[in-house]
Amino acid sequence: MKDRDKHSPWNNFTKFTDDVDPQWKQVLLDCKSGVTYALSPQTKGKVERPYQWMQDHIVRTCVREGITDIEDGKMILQAEVKNYNFKRIHSTTKEIPDIRFRNAIKNNQTMFREFKLESPFQSARDIFCLRATRTVDAYRKISIKGL
Repeated sequence: MKDRDKHSPWNNFTKFTDDVDPQWKQVLLDCKSGVTYALSPQTKGKVERPYQWMQDHIVRTCVREGITDIEDGKMILQAEVKNYNFKRIHSTTKEIPDIRFRNAIKNNQTMFREFKLESPFQSARDIFCLRATRTVDAYRKISIKGL
């Protein structure tokens, strides 16, 4: 259905999900990185579990301490994130996340690489920016999304 009458000038096709890269994916491609999707429920659970735990823990802490102001809640969040990353032993790895991360870097067992700008980019702002398709007509009028 998608390719029917593809040479007709009167037919304007809609884009499908796989035909368009979202902005976050365009940034990754410009940084020479790939995207790996979590395709199994087990993998998605591993990603979501710490966030679920952190959210529940922060809410309970705020209730226990009687915090109702968002600024005080932000302070609790910062303290809990710091505690989680630098003090608490992870239940699965049995290591403190920051120490585990530093050891992985030291032993070259991480996928993290130094950020380098490649041509034609001159600044990180050239990569990490909003991206929009513009059109210019015969009268040199520029429009973005029909405006």
